[in-house]
Amino acid sequence: MTKELFLFFLIITLIYFFIRKSVIKHLGISKKFIYVPVNDSHKRLETIVTVTLMLVCLIPIFLIADYDSLILYGNLAIFSGPGILFAFRAFIEWKLDKTTKRFLVSIIDSIAFIIMALGVLFFMGGK
Repeated sequence: MTKELFLFFLIITLIYFFIRKSVIKHLGISKKFIYVPVNDSHKRLETIVTVTLMLVCLIPIFLIADYDSLILYGNLAIFSGPGILFAFRAFIEWKLDKTTKRFLVSIIDSIAFIIMALGVLFFMGGK
């Protein structure tokens, strides 16, 4: 990992935690250590999305022969997978439970992971 990428991750992480904490504090959103799905359908759909993302991330590992491409793909999967999952979670929370405003935290989480995935592409993709 290059110094620039590490510094990028550090800055994005600090901004992410500051924004997330501010939104939680100002909107009075409950802080839960363990995520609780909105209902059973949400739980099942999130499990399906998680398994699908894991398969999408794991299958190409056996197909990519170039080490540098494998490292790039792995880093992209590490950050884009949770970004997609949090975006899905935000959508479901927004549709089913708007009153808690918990979906705003999921949107912030999703944006942070997607920005980190774009950072991986920018700093590692040009090699």
